Amino acid sequence: MSVIKINRDLERIGDQSMGIAHRALDLLVYDTAELPVDIAGMGEVASRMICTAVQALLEADAFLAESVMIMDDEIDQMNRVARKGLIGVIQQTPDVMLQALNGILIAEPRADRRPRLKHRRRRNLLVRGADVRHQLRLAMD
Repeated sequence: MSVIKINRDLERIGDQSMGIAHRALDLLVYDTAELPVDIAGMGEVASRMICTAVQALLEADAFLAESVMIMDDEIDQMNRVARKGLIGVIQQTPDVMLQALNGILIAEPRADRRPRLKHRRRRNLLVRGADVRHQLRLAMD
């Protein structure tokens, strides 16, 4: 069951990647603007997450799956920083508002909506028989 759900998530990642590519192409018609967002860094973390998640599944390694949760927190923090910076750009430099808005939309799939690597939690359920979603919510409160 976990593999079927992970497959759906991987298909979603592919769809989101296409959306990012199309949005990036759309940006070519605008003037170049320096934006405070590390898209390449976010992509690197997202790629590492996917590889680690798949490896954790194949090796049935719950500890490795937990490391994906740390990467998830890292990319969420990167997205918060990017969003804050891009909103600042929109407020201070309205002539690059469209580029900044596109930056927000490009960064978002790599963060909260990206791989929906909740399957890392499913993997923990598969390996340990424990659903960690509720434990994480309690730890955040």
